Amino acid sequence: MSKSIRISFVLQTGGVIALLLVYLLLWLRITKNPIEYTGSDFITYYSVGVITNRYGLQDAYDLDLQMQIKQDVVGFKLVDKNFMPHNHIPWLNPFLGLLILLTGENYLVAMTVWAFFLLVLYIFAVVQLLQLQDKTVLTWPLLISFLLFFPIFVSLVNGQDTVFVFLGLVLFARGMLLKKHWLAAFGLGLVTLRPQMVIMLGLPVLLARPAVGWRFVVVAIGFVLASILPLGVAGVLDFLNLFTDVVVGSKDHAMFNLVGLLTRSFPALGARIIQQIGWLAYGAGCFGLCLVWVRRMRESVPVSLFGISVIVLLFLSPHLVYHDLALLLLPLAFVFAQAFERGVLTSFDAPPLVIMLSLILLLSSLHQGVQFLVAYLLMSVLFTFFLWPALGDRFFLRLKGFIFL
Repeated sequence: MSKSIRISFVLQTGGVIALLLVYLLLWLRITKNPIEYTGSDFITYYSVGVITNRYGLQDAYDLDLQMQIKQDVVGFKLVDKNFMPHNHIPWLNPFLGLLILLTGENYLVAMTVWAFFLLVLYIFAVVQLLQLQDKTVLTWPLLISFLLFFPIFVSLVNGQDTVFVFLGLVLFARGMLLKKHWLAAFGLGLVTLRPQMVIMLGLPVLLARPAVGWRFVVVAIGFVLASILPLGVAGVLDFLNLFTDVVVGSKDHAMFNLVGLLTRSFPALGARIIQQIGWLAYGAGCFGLCLVWVRRMRESVPVSLFGISVIVLLFLSPHLVYHDLALLLLPLAFVFAQAFERGVLTSFDAPPLVIMLSLILLLSSLHQGVQFLVAYLLMSVLFTFFLWPALGDRFFLRLKGFIFL
């Protein structure tokens, strides 16, 4: 065994063991402490699942019922600042009802089963992602390193539905690259869980690939009908009222997007002005992606375009919290795929790099300011590598030399 292989093996194995231990200890700490596991975002999913079983899908967005269920879980009366309503797209609600039915309304069991189910979906999605191109060799070290990506763990602990968006983007890219139009349309349909993201991708697809675009419209209508029909008129109004009650800028300081960056950097501007700037930037991003897609997708489908689009829609999305950064695995995989194709990296080199990145993200979470800095830096570096591949090649070669020296 050569010296470089030994060093890589030590770094990779040590990093995997470290991440697994930290994740396990964090999970045990959370599940042993009622204050922590009832403070997880999963409580909003749990409340909707309970309401669905007890009262029906039409009452899923009744705020009084959501508040009542959450108070029963935490064991004390909630004030408004402690109450986070469930405002996710309704087509997921029947699955939540089934989850709560199967787990007998046991909160901790439901949370564990839900996390395991989401992990299985992540495994499937990552396998599909790493097999997008022939040059991307699916190996166990590469698969494990991707699954240990720190934002994925954060999404699992919080029971967030980010994995459905992640899987949707993977299937969308796979369908576009393999010219499987219905697969691409269905993948984009899953992204309807984040309406702001699906709009930014859906408009370019409609203009650049009409064959996929009209299929997406059909799929999207199906998702919309599956959402609104069980709710009825009263349920739909309850759902829409959730967004009218949101206080402008109340959570912007915690966002990992442009709005969050402006809120923390220029608080004197005020929340409403920053929101307006954010929406203008979002509109400009939609327009820009439409132009680029129409121009770049006349003949072939460049994988770099998917990576750039994901980074743009994340940064300009009006709402983006930490678990959504799991979607950065897509542009990361596309950067690796291009490096594999040019012979700069191999499937042997990539896993230690992903493990190092996860360790950096994990350590950065200890300080909020550093956490924001690392997230924005990662977006910027990936975006730069797509625009200037030669720069990325030099970076990877030097990093390899440093690691395997």
